[in-house]
Amino acid sequence: MSHKSRTLIRGLALAGVSSVAIAGAAAPAQAASKTLNYSCTYPYVDVQPLSAAIEAAIPDTIASGTASPAYDISAVATAGGDTSVAVATIGAKTIEGVTNAKSTVNATGQTVPLDVPITVPQQAVAPSGDLIINAAGSTPSITLTSPGPATITVDSIALNLTARNSSGTAITLPPVVAQDSDGDPSTFDVPCTTDAGQDTTLASVNVT
Repeated sequence: MSHKSRTLIRGLALAGVSSVAIAGAAAPAQAASKTLNYSCTYPYVDVQPLSAAIEAAIPDTIASGTASPAYDISAVATAGGDTSVAVATIGAKTIEGVTNAKSTVNATGQTVPLDVPITVPQQAVAPSGDLIINAAGSTPSITLTSPGPATITVDSIALNLTARNSSGTAITLPPVVAQDSDGDPSTFDVPCTTDAGQDTTLASVNVT
């Protein structure tokens, strides 16, 4: 075999290896974002509006039969109405906790419900105006089994919060108004339902 032929074969082989590496590399993430409106039930003031701006780094394509990695997700929730009144009523100076975003992945022949826990780090509560709640976390890993299009929707969300007073002590609500599901009297639940008439699709991906 001539030197040119061997060089050509090596070149084709390297090109083949390169193309496989590119095909197997992680797909570029899309900046998926969605703002949704909710109705949330708080202690003291009952149902109040909340707007959540959600962002996630989700790839354009996901390989079928392979567990997906975790993707970063963040949310900024603006709680209006009398929410700040409720927070002021209990003497809260900071809040912290967890937001659980219930989502659904609808793929070819497969519907996967997801609970996405997002951490609410300790943050100051403004003395007046809207209550701003920042949260960040990552999506759980999933495995989609069949190629085809898939959508990711965001459904209801639920906040489990701890409020602290000026000395940093967790505030315990009276039993008559407490809403808590984890048995901890220093935390309270804020369930939020999605307002009707909204497109709840956060992202569309292609399962390859």
